[in-house]
Amino acid sequence: MRDFIQVFSIIGGVAAAIAGPLLAALFAGLSLWGRDVERAGVTSVASIALGVAAVGVGLGLALAWAGWQALRGAVDRPMGRGRWGLWLVLFAGVLLVGQGVAGRAAAAAIMPLLQVAASALPALLCLSIALAAAGRGADLVARRPALGSLAWGGLGGTSLALAVELALIVGAAIIVGVALQAVDPALVERLLAVAQELQQTGRPPDLSDLRDVVASPLFALGVLGLLGVVAPLVEESLKGLAVPLVVAAGGRPDRLAGFLCGVAAGAGFAIVEGILNGAMALGMTDSWAGLMILRGAAGAMHCLASGLSGLGWQAILVERRWLAGIGLGLLAVSLHGAWNISVGIIGLSSLQAAGTGGALAVAQLGMIGALTLFMGCLWLAVVAGLALIPWRLVL
Repeated sequence: MRDFIQVFSIIGGVAAAIAGPLLAALFAGLSLWGRDVERAGVTSVASIALGVAAVGVGLGLALAWAGWQALRGAVDRPMGRGRWGLWLVLFAGVLLVGQGVAGRAAAAAIMPLLQVAASALPALLCLSIALAAAGRGADLVARRPALGSLAWGGLGGTSLALAVELALIVGAAIIVGVALQAVDPALVERLLAVAQELQQTGRPPDLSDLRDVVASPLFALGVLGLLGVVAPLVEESLKGLAVPLVVAAGGRPDRLAGFLCGVAAGAGFAIVEGILNGAMALGMTDSWAGLMILRGAAGAMHCLASGLSGLGWQAILVERRWLAGIGLGLLAVSLHGAWNISVGIIGLSSLQAAGTGGALAVAQLGMIGALTLFMGCLWLAVVAGLALIPWRLVL
């Protein structure tokens, strides 16, 4: 099994390095060919394409290198202590430059690069925080398993999660569509019209066109169920496989290594998700930096949740502590679910409150404010966890 994983890492890494630019070109061609896309849409497509190419080449070559070094029996080096201050300065610099040039025609050429950097740096910052908190303990954690975990989170975890979630979303859409067709056929027609317009123009729909849709309890329950239950279960199960792969390759990670490999997998996943989802911020130039900070906060959640999953897998596979491992896995899913449900409720409430007035709109805005405060506190707890857990594991 160890040799198979090492060889597969080399082959898969090289394949990802080749496929990344090809997929980026295919995506850009299909998105722009024969369509009247606004400048912000072109920049979004360019940033996603650049990000996909960079992730494929960067993580693919890193994975291939790690597999080759392991296959030839080269001595592994320690991860070393993270320099989170450097990553923080880089992230702040990208935000300042990006916000300063956002929306300017002359800056369209560099915004995709800034967008990709703003999507990737927060995840690397979170990984560096965990490494710095581990201190001398990070010198005992091998680099290749951590690098392989980072690549797995960005390549394997995201690809499998995207495929599974797309299949589940299509299935859920069919079920909800059939139910809505029986209850409110006119609502289904409006929803199809909005989807057709989005496909043809690439522009986001008018909020008034969505208000009736999101007001449906069935639609809201479906969205929150996918965001708060299905997505956390799928994503934490898949990106958390980094630690079982390390064990299958012959590794015996201790608790700190299990946590840090999990954090690395979460960082890889957060980079790709940030590149794909964060591109929407390019259409809101006045608040681009703030939106990228929010995306970075989501990346921190992914890192801690995957770290907990990695610690849980280590407890099960190495120490045979099944109850502790299952409990840590459930904690990771719960953290992810709480974050996603908060985001989902805020989004649905914002759409429902748009263009309305009266006491209902005030109540919805109050709920949005309360949930935003909750997410801020949750983010502080996540950052504290990334620092305190590795520090505690070293003691």
